[in-house]
Amino acid sequence: MTWNIALKRTLATSALAVLFILPTPASAILSDDEARKAILDLRKTLASTQLELQGQIERLKSENAQLRGQIEGLQRQSEDLIASQKTNYRDLDLRLNKFEPQTLEIEGVTGTIQPGEKAAFDDALAAFHWVVAQAASLHIDPQRVAVGGDSAGGNLAAAVCLGARGGEHVPAFQLLIYPATLMYPDTPSYHANAEGYGLTAKAMHWFMDHYLPTREHGNDWRASPLKAASHAGLPPALVLTAGYDPLKDEGYQYADTLSAAGGVAEYVCFE
Repeated sequence: MTWNIALKRTLATSALAVLFILPTPASAILSDDEARKAILDLRKTLASTQLELQGQIERLKSENAQLRGQIEGLQRQSEDLIASQKTNYRDLDLRLNKFEPQTLEIEGVTGTIQPGEKAAFDDALAAFHWVVAQAASLHIDPQRVAVGGDSAGGNLAAAVCLGARGGEHVPAFQLLIYPATLMYPDTPSYHANAEGYGLTAKAMHWFMDHYLPTREHGNDWRASPLKAASHAGLPPALVLTAGYDPLKDEGYQYADTLSAAGGVAEYVCFE
């Protein structure tokens, strides 16, 4: 019997392509011995390739197991971090509960429509003055009315303290939770945490572009409390920030500025 065997190996994929052609021209005919040798060589090649593929599969299994272990480790770290932050916030709640505060929710203060930061600031300041004016009917001490907020709310709380300064009544305390104290910030944390942690720099730009009539309005202290000419004579402050937050640095800067101006400011960063 005669055979004609064409054998091709693709090294890049360790794949084998075998083509058997029967019958063939006399010039390409193999003898029985040559055919048997070719088949033995083919079996050796197939066996070798099978071993290589098995080795690659085992390596991939090992790498996959390592990656799975790393992912599980990161998940445990994340769960531990979340649990620790819950504990921190619970401790903060206990600290604040010692003051037994009453929280008031006020809607529709001025009834006017104004652009951007002026409308928000005027409403927030008017809300503070209304609460103080209604202290008797609300059964509260007008000298112990505090303001607070997080992010944009922290921005307004800080601005209210600046706006009420020098008046008959000023907030007794300001709680600023990762406050936005700068419009269009250029801080290290703003760039380092620009994406990947929920609040992104791109989203912040969108908020600011839709909040302010023009970019220049961001220099007004009502929009950027950190840019006020003076921070003297302001209420005591507790400033809280998060380690992976674009707003972290401006929160720290505001607490530092309050302290430098002779005020009382406690700063806590949850890393």
